[in-house]
Amino acid sequence: MPPFCFFPMMPHIKPAPYYRIRGRGRRLSIYSKKFYLFITSDIGIPGGTKKCTIGIPEKISSNYSFLKFFIRGLFDTDGSVFTSSKPGIQNYPTLEITSSNVKLSNDILTSLNKFGFRTHMRYAAKGSYKISIYGKTMLQKWFYEIGSSNPVKYRKLCSILECY
Repeated sequence: MPPFCFFPMMPHIKPAPYYRIRGRGRRLSIYSKKFYLFITSDIGIPGGTKKCTIGIPEKISSNYSFLKFFIRGLFDTDGSVFTSSKPGIQNYPTLEITSSNVKLSNDILTSLNKFGFRTHMRYAAKGSYKISIYGKTMLQKWFYEIGSSNPVKYRKLCSILECY
């Protein structure tokens, strides 16, 4: 039995979904064919290995609000925000999202450009791609339009933008 049962009163799904924490990671396990079919058929996320084959599903990319939440989730899990020193500028803000999937990276880049962000994508070490947004103006735009649900990244955004 898992240490914490996420939905203990769901008799129609056997065994019941459960939630567990490992270090900094969280895992929600749901064993349901109905849920699997919803994810694969209704939303359009294919099952199996997805490293280089999946982009943003059409049902998400065609809805402005869903797309913003999707990008926020990617940033919260695979993103970072930091400052660096550039020639003549100290504490230059940068926001990055890293992915090893080139199709997903291109979809993110295209979506952010549609939202009016100035973006840059580069190939990084170990087969990953980094989508970057530079400057305080773009970071402020991100903060107010996309935001973050990750408390650590939210505080970092606020400290760089001096929101307090």
